[in-house]
Amino acid sequence: MIEAGRREEISTKLAALQPGGGTDLYVGLKAAFDYLSRIRAYKKHIITLSDGLTPIREFEALVKGAAAHRITLSTVALGDEADQKLLTRLA
Repeated sequence: MIEAGRREEISTKLAALQPGGGTDLYVGLKAAFDYLSRIRAYKKHIITLSDGLTPIREFEALVKGAAAHRITLSTVALGDEADQKLLTRLA
């Protein structure tokens, strides 16, 4: 995880991303939520960049648990085939 104020480091990491497919979005979100739930911060926010093409999991319970810890989530849909419905529900 990178603190929001470290813009240059964030930019460098984003520029290095390569599409590859096969991402289990649930696993990534759960890891991020688990990490942020232990952090003491005024704002805790995750930005997810994904096509949303992922195995069906219990996303609703995951997002509700995150909300209980005041963790918010934004999603950015990537690609023409993106699962807009899932990504909208997550956000």
